[in-house]
Amino acid sequence: MKKWIALILTLILVLGMVGCGKSEAVKQTEEAINAIGIVTLDAKDAIEFAERMYNTLTDKEKEKVSNRLILVEARTQYDRIRGIEDGLNGSWDYDMGGNTYAGMFVHAHYIYTFEKGNWSCLYYRTGDFGNKRVEDWAKGTYIVEENTVHMTGIYDGKEIEYLWEYTYSNGKFSLFRIDRFDNEPDKKTELKKIS
Repeated sequence: MKKWIALILTLILVLGMVGCGKSEAVKQTEEAINAIGIVTLDAKDAIEFAERMYNTLTDKEKEKVSNRLILVEARTQYDRIRGIEDGLNGSWDYDMGGNTYAGMFVHAHYIYTFEKGNWSCLYYRTGDFGNKRVEDWAKGTYIVEENTVHMTGIYDGKEIEYLWEYTYSNGKFSLFRIDRFDNEPDKKTELKKIS
């Protein structure tokens, strides 16, 4: 009799452990989450695929997804990156202001345009010298990093590099041009988004 009770208890224990295991759907969801990797703008499809897999699970299965918090964090990071990129893309006016040169007034603007990893700059001048517009004054590529926009490019046949700053908070994006001068403090100017 004791052997039968021990056998029944063992059988109940084994069946209980099998019920605690992960279903194939849970394992596939965990694999999809792990496949996201480093979160960039290119991770959108992988994140959405993992989210779709996760959302098809039952509530009990969702509890068994050991890396579900990674999915939540990936979505948060992606949304922030997307917001920053959307905030940066477009045209920005760097108003140099007006000055008088040789008795003539000149007002200058640099219009920087950012789109999908590329930037270009248009120089525009108005005043007593007449209006002047220079297309492709400078152009290059950029990378968005933590609180900086790292820009490299070509101006007048020479390589150039800028490190500008940005802020992104509550869906609001601001861009600041940083000019660095020898033996002087950096000059930080907020640009105005015009499109």
